[in-house]
Amino acid sequence: MSLLTRRLWQVAGKEADLIAINLDTVESLPMYDVVSHLVYTITRDQVTDVWVSGRRLLQGRELTTIDEAAVKATAVEWQKKVAAPS
Repeated sequence: MSLLTRRLWQVAGKEADLIAINLDTVESLPMYDVVSHLVYTITRDQVTDVWVSGRRLLQGRELTTIDEAAVKATAVEWQKKVAAPS
C-alpha cells in the first residue's frame, strides 16, 4: 500500500475542502515546480471543481448550488438603487 493510499484510507468518511485545478493551460506552462506554480502562477481561471465539507459547489467551472442568473439580476437591481438620485 502506497503512502498516498494509506493517507486516503485514514481520512475515509471525513469531510474535506478540495479544489481541482487544470494545469494543462497556456497560462500554466512551462511548469518546473508544482508547489511554486500553485502559489505564484495559478489563478481562479484554472480552478475547475470545488468541494466544501464534501459538498460539490463548482463542477466544470459552473456553480452547482447558486442560481447565477438570479444573483446577477439582484446585483443589477441594487446597482440601479444605489445609482438612483436621492
